[in-house]
Amino acid sequence: MDFLFYTYEFLTKFIPFLAVFLLYAKKYKSQGIRMSKLHVTSAFLFAVYMAYVFHVTGTGTLYETFRYFQYDMGQINLHLIPFSEEIDAFGYFANILMMMPFGFLLPLISPKSGKFRIIFLSGFLFSLSIELSQLFNYRATDIDDLILNTLGAILGYEICQAGLVLFRKNEPKDSYSVFEPFIYAIVLFLGHYFLFDGLRMASLIYGF
Repeated sequence: MDFLFYTYEFLTKFIPFLAVFLLYAKKYKSQGIRMSKLHVTSAFLFAVYMAYVFHVTGTGTLYETFRYFQYDMGQINLHLIPFSEEIDAFGYFANILMMMPFGFLLPLISPKSGKFRIIFLSGFLFSLSIELSQLFNYRATDIDDLILNTLGAILGYEICQAGLVLFRKNEPKDSYSVFEPFIYAIVLFLGHYFLFDGLRMASLIYGF
């Protein structure tokens, strides 16, 4: 039963991603651009990673928002003052570590995205989208998470730069669209937000 639930959860993200990936593959083929093994592997790892992040963070969905207002679930759990709560060293470290693959994988999918300001802004916006989606579910929206997640994306980017030249030495740097990894991120988020209804699926599978 758990397998069915987690498969459903994963597919709500992966199927939209796969559709967009195939469109990019068709586009590159028409332009005579060969998608390298590194590019393809990085794209699929990115999709799996994003699905994992949405699961672990409890990223909100449209259905949770409906239920929040339908059942009047109380005040929004919002923390806007940085590091004003009790210090949680493990939680801080986990937030940084969780976002490092984001900054690491983006430049591997598209070298054009491998710039500090792009990684900083995309890491910030990705984390912000998660935090905003949590306004209307059981999770807290916390500025600490936003800061630490953005830092994690930057650290992942810096680590990536050390090996990027070696991986990309035989590949033209202008091959892939700068928008490709960000389109993937958007599609994965929208797939989760609009297609994943955990409570309804759980009720169907487990009968409650």
